[in-house]
Amino acid sequence: MRNYGFGDATEIFIFISGYANAHVYGAVIRRRGLIDAAAWILNRAWQIYLARIFLFVIYIAEIAYLAARRRNLARACRRRDSREGCRTARAG
Repeated sequence: MRNYGFGDATEIFIFISGYANAHVYGAVIRRRGLIDAAAWILNRAWQIYLARIFLFVIYIAEIAYLAARRRNLARACRRRDSREGCRTARAG
């Protein structure tokens, strides 16, 4: 027989999240019906999806900005006669 239980904190988090969702959406199903609850769930899933896409775009923009900034610092260091400023620029 297999041992049934939680392996780590992730499994506990998923279990509690599922339990909370069942509690909330079960009440919506009882009050408004299955169709309205399904629409509510899909609307919430769409909001979360759009938020993730938005954050991903912000993340990619930040990476592009930092890459361009680093490239510009490297070009400026190659043009300078003194390399002292470039060492500090690369560290920061």
